[in-house]
Amino acid sequence: MRGTLKTPYGERDGRLVNVSTVEGGKACGCICPGCGSPLIAHKGRKTVHHFAHESEATCNPETLLHILGKRLLLDRIQAAIRNKTELPIQWDCAQCDDRHEGDLVKRATKVETEFDLGPCRPDLTLFGPSGKPVALVEIVVSHAPDENVTEFAKASGAPTVQFDLRSVADLERIAEADVLVPTVLDLCRRPKCARCGDPLSRLTLRMFPMSCTSCRRPTRLVALEGEGYPLGTSGMTADLARLARERGATLERRYNRWEHSYEFVNVCPSCGAANPAGPDSTFVGVIAGETATPAGHICVNCVLQPGATPPARSES
Repeated sequence: MRGTLKTPYGERDGRLVNVSTVEGGKACGCICPGCGSPLIAHKGRKTVHHFAHESEATCNPETLLHILGKRLLLDRIQAAIRNKTELPIQWDCAQCDDRHEGDLVKRATKVETEFDLGPCRPDLTLFGPSGKPVALVEIVVSHAPDENVTEFAKASGAPTVQFDLRSVADLERIAEADVLVPTVLDLCRRPKCARCGDPLSRLTLRMFPMSCTSCRRPTRLVALEGEGYPLGTSGMTADLARLARERGATLERRYNRWEHSYEFVNVCPSCGAANPAGPDSTFVGVIAGETATPAGHICVNCVLQPGATPPARSES
């Protein structure tokens, strides 16, 4: 970032103010939040209103952008905590690809700037009622985030919230957006697998009509799907089987001599023959008469491991 940062924010009486709220010229009574030099409010008709240094200054644009981003976000967090209001936030999850929503200050009772946590000093640290950190906020302009902050976050369980700033427009989004959208937030709100710790996938119980592979009479096949991954009856639990039977499926527990274990299989109600619906079955798609029922969550990774009995949470 080169040149002068034409920012709409200056400092007056220790607080950040927008150029739209002050008088033009030197009468604005503002100083630069970065270097403390007097500012002039340019409020003409030909250019976007902004502050500029009254005289030539050596204020670093990147440093100023970082200072403004930190202070603007601090003001919003303090106001939300003080007024006991939400500070909505949305982020794209790197673990499950969902867009999560939340409240940045839901667990916070205070916020500190560059608080010394021992191994690191995050730009902003939000503390909960117990005095422990509940979120670490980093404002990133040009340098990579402090790895010590990331490591502390993993060890403490407090998520890192990262905002990348590249322009004045990014500043204005921090200051004015109804919903904050950080660049990175290392928190997944999905339930986790008790075995491997991965986020669980949404589970769908699919049923569709078919002809029995043995007697050719009509039957209904049931198969599980984990967000696009066909699972057949792998991962079928007693609760899921009960849900499937309530919707017209015929399932039995039978011994699989290759896996040396019992598992649920689709059976024909007329002849009792097993009708396979394994993970390779081509059941996903639009089929006449097909029904799809949300059935909770499942760990696809564990299901697809041979011999695994994956944790599943059914929801009737």
